[in-house]
Amino acid sequence: MKRIHKLWMILIFAGAMAAQAGPSVSVTLDATTPYSGATRKNETINTTARVQSYTNDNLQEELDQGGYVEYKYYFEYDTSQGGVVSSPSPNPTAFMSSTTCNTSGYFSGPAGSGWIRVTVTAHTCDKDGNEIPGSLTSDVASITVAVVEVSSIDVDKDKNCVQHNFTFTAVTNPTGYGSLVNWTGGGTPATGSGSNFVTQWSLWGEKTVTALNKNKTVDVTYDELADWDEYLACGDLIQHPTKAKVTDGCSPPYLTPSNPCGGEHTDFINCCYEHDFDYRECGLSKTIADDDFRDCMEAVCVYAQNNGEEALYACCMTKALEYYTAVRTFALGAYQNAQTEYCVCCD
Repeated sequence: MKRIHKLWMILIFAGAMAAQAGPSVSVTLDATTPYSGATRKNETINTTARVQSYTNDNLQEELDQGGYVEYKYYFEYDTSQGGVVSSPSPNPTAFMSSTTCNTSGYFSGPAGSGWIRVTVTAHTCDKDGNEIPGSLTSDVASITVAVVEVSSIDVDKDKNCVQHNFTFTAVTNPTGYGSLVNWTGGGTPATGSGSNFVTQWSLWGEKTVTALNKNKTVDVTYDELADWDEYLACGDLIQHPTKAKVTDGCSPPYLTPSNPCGGEHTDFINCCYEHDFDYRECGLSKTIADDDFRDCMEAVCVYAQNNGEEALYACCMTKALEYYTAVRTFALGAYQNAQTEYCVCCD
């Protein structure tokens, strides 16, 4: 019986002590914005401290008598990562009634893992604004933040032609934060985001793209062709960017004179010009170029016939066939040389 009584007294004493427990406050920090748990170097990051609870002996009694609770917030950003608190700045030195407080800051130091910490101090005041003795208490909350930078940029090729894609890939430190990467300096498109960036340029020359803190330079250029074998081996031919097309007209020995029938409207010179230009049009087949040449000469003959030179029509058509047969038979070398000179390789 005495043991039961003693146990009962211990429980009563413990309850009394619990009733007299000191004040306590609990605070948390929200996930950071604009990115949860991460930030780019030197870019503003935000979070909010929230008081979850505050308890104090006879708190309700004090509140009923006109008292009130106040909080003071003090923020810290990991200085080992170059952390700077920019808001509130300076940190609050006075108590306030709000149970939330926003902060912003940035990290300018090395990439890696940092933290944001808040210390909240709370107390109860009486109706006259005096702190009630024994009501002062504090709590600390912190969150970790990945401070992100780009450690390297890879590209699928160091040089390429205009209107051809370059694919850039950024590697972040810490890894896995490609969503924070912004790209600038591209051609079309000029900007992008994410680990990969695909762009192309319409002008030749060196180009530099930037991903956060890193740059990568590529050369928008081309490889000239040495011979027909290189032409055949190239899988991506484009027109030479700087070489202007030239023509030697109706060249000997097979295409002279340019006006073999002597009529006012039977001159094939413009057809020869176009034929030369076609041979120098990168990728245009010899068959198409030669057939266009034939069609052009036959059109000249029809025009002459319709404009008072009916008597020259047969001569004109015969010579057109001769000139067409000549280029079909003997102009392969001229075509290959022109294509090799006026094409460049982009693969």
